[in-house]
Amino acid sequence: MRNIRVITDELNRSQLANPFPKGSIKDRLVKRKSVNKINNFTTVDFGNLYGKTVSIDKNKTF
Repeated sequence: MRNIRVITDELNRSQLANPFPKGSIKDRLVKRKSVNKINNFTTVDFGNLYGKTVSIDKNKTF
């Protein structure tokens, strides 16, 4: 026999557009211990219109 769940609260358009409604971006970056790339990166050009950013100091976190 299958279990069927019925969701009574439908998601509106703004909830679908923002999957992280609570908290700010900075709070999420602090929680993940992300590397702070503000004035802490160099760019590597691959020569074919592609490139990437590389962190100078990976110990600088939010």
